[in-house]
Amino acid sequence: MRIIYDHQATSLQDEGGISRYYYQLVKGLLGKSEIDISLLLGLNHSIYPYRDLASRHCRIVSLRSPILKTGHFRYLVNDVISNAAASISGKFDVYHATVHRCLPLVRSNAIVATHHDFTQERFPSMFAHMATRRRIKTKQFARVDAIICVSEHSRNDLLRFYEVQPEKTHVIHLGITKMESGDLPKTMTAKSPYILYVGSRMFYKNFLGFLRAFRIGRLDKDFSILCAGGGNFSPEESKVIQDEGLEARITLFPRVSERELGALYSHAHLLVYPSKSEGFGIPPLEAMSMGVVPAVSNATSIPEVCQDAAIYFDPYSMDSMVNALQRACYDTSMREDVRQKGKIVTARYSWEKCARETLEVYRSLG
Repeated sequence: MRIIYDHQATSLQDEGGISRYYYQLVKGLLGKSEIDISLLLGLNHSIYPYRDLASRHCRIVSLRSPILKTGHFRYLVNDVISNAAASISGKFDVYHATVHRCLPLVRSNAIVATHHDFTQERFPSMFAHMATRRRIKTKQFARVDAIICVSEHSRNDLLRFYEVQPEKTHVIHLGITKMESGDLPKTMTAKSPYILYVGSRMFYKNFLGFLRAFRIGRLDKDFSILCAGGGNFSPEESKVIQDEGLEARITLFPRVSERELGALYSHAHLLVYPSKSEGFGIPPLEAMSMGVVPAVSNATSIPEVCQDAAIYFDPYSMDSMVNALQRACYDTSMREDVRQKGKIVTARYSWEKCARETLEVYRSLG
C-alpha cells in the first residue's frame, strides 16, 4: 500500500499536537507489512525527527530551515516543492492530507483527513477569514473518502458544524509519547516545586485565566510556574504577569525537545490544563504517564480523554479554578488517588493502537 502525507502540518508549526500526531502515526505505520510511505515535508524546522524515519519504505522530501519561519510564506514555498514532487511520484493508494486542503497534483485512489478540533467554529469572532476557512473545510470534507476524528466529541462537533455523511467518520484516539524521566539539563533551571503548563497559549487555552487563579489562590507562596513550549510571552501575557506580580515566579522555556519535556514532567508537582476548547488534549495524558497529577478544565473533549484520572474545574469560573488548583496542590489523599487512576487510564492509549486503527481505515477504502 502506497501512502502519501503532505507538508501542511510542518509548514504551519514546528512543534505541537498535529505535527506530533503525524510523526508518531508514520513511525507506527512503518512497522506494518507492505506499507510504502512518502512524506512531502519541504522546508521545515520541526522538533520531531521526521528525517530519522527515512528508509527503503519511507521516502522523505525535507530540508531543515531554521531561518524560514512557520506561516504563510513557508507554506507557499512548500506547496510548490510538494506539488512538483507529487507530479512525478505516480499514483498512491491513500493520500492523507495533514490539514484542511488537498494538494492538487497528488494522485490517489482515496483521500483521508484527520479532524482535530472545532475551536475556530466555536470562537469564530476570534479568527480572521472564517468564511474562507469554512469554505475550505466544507470542500475538503465533501471530497475525502474518510474523516478520522480524534475523539467522540470531535466527531459530534464535525456533524454539528458541517454536513458530513456519518458513515465517513471514524473515531481514533491519539496515543501517548513515551518520555524519559531524568534530571533537568544544565541549561534549564526551575524554581521548585512548580506547576507545569505545556504548549500553546492562544486565547482559548486560557493561560491568562490560570495566572489569575494562581495569584488569587495564593499559590505563589509555595509554588512557581514553569511554561514549556509555545514561544516567547506576548506583550499581553507579559503585562498580565507584571500586573499580577508574578515575574519572579514564572520560568519560560519557549521551545523544548521531547527529552527536555520528559524531564520537566518528571519534576513537576502538578500539570495545569485550563483550555476552553480541545479536540483531544495530549498533555494531561503525558503528565499521568509520568506520575504527575493533572488539574484540567471540564470543557469539550477533556473529560472524555482524562476520565476519572484528573482534578476538574470549570474554565469559565474563577472560583472553580482556584478551588481545584488548591486541592490539586495540597490535598495529599486526592492527589494519590488521581495518580493511581492515571496509571489505569494511560494504559488505554498508545500510538501503536492509533496506527493500527488508522491502517484499518486505509484498508477499508481499497
